[in-house]
Amino acid sequence: MDTQTTHGARHARPLTYVGVFIILGVLTAIEVGVTQLGIDKTAASIALLAFMTAKALLVMMFYMHLKYDTRTYSLSLILPFFMALLLAVVVIVASWPTRM
Repeated sequence: MDTQTTHGARHARPLTYVGVFIILGVLTAIEVGVTQLGIDKTAASIALLAFMTAKALLVMMFYMHLKYDTRTYSLSLILPFFMALLLAVVVIVASWPTRM
């Protein structure tokens, strides 16, 4: 008996995991590139926060199998994630130097 049909669980194909891994590697390389560009720290922080969010969502969706799980499990992890993201944005905004 196949365990996948017994439990009704759906998962991505192994090739999907390899693709997500490659995307995560590319996003990490872009993050390193952003830090080396010497652009404005505010713009770099916003870009890095966006890449971090994309990578975290990819990991949660595929490696933690939230894409194929019930909404209850997804909300129990995604909701705190966005609260942490909001906290990170507040800290970044609060640490911006005031310009007069």
